[in-house]
Parts: sequence; structure tokens; C-alpha cells
Amino acid sequence: MFIVHTVSTRIANSLKASQKALTSGMYLSFYYIGGAVGSILPSIIYAKFGWGTTIYMFVGMLLFILTFVYINRRLFKDFN
Repeated sequence: MFIVHTVSTRIANSLKASQKALTSGMYLSFYYIGGAVGSILPSIIYAKFGWGTTIYMFVGMLLFILTFVYINRRLFKDFN
């Protein structure tokens, strides 16, 4: 996760030519908010709906991310 965090910060800063401090601060805020929500939300879904729904939620998230990256693969080629 350290490598992902380090590389993602560079990508976020390279997308914005100015206000790199603001971009970096927003990235860190969303990163930690996402980590907090990502550790709480699955346990709530598991408690209310069970294991099957939790697995479907994770599979749905993975499919969404893969679709997003596939559709925007032109943007990601700049960072190879």
C-alpha cells in the first residue's frame, strides 16, 4: 500500500499543473476518508445482509474499477 500511495500522489500532482499543495492535500483527505469508510461500510453491509451480499459488493466494485480503467486507458498510458 505504501507503493500505491506514493505512486498515486505523483499521478495526482502530475494531472494538475498548478496548486500542487491543494491537489496533494485533497488526495490525502480522500485517501484516508476512503480507508475509513472502506473499513466500516463492509462490516455494516455484512451485519445487515450477510456474506453473499458483501462478496457481491466487492465484485461489483472491482468490475466498476476495471471498467473505469478500461474506458480511460488512454489517460493511464501516460504514466507507464
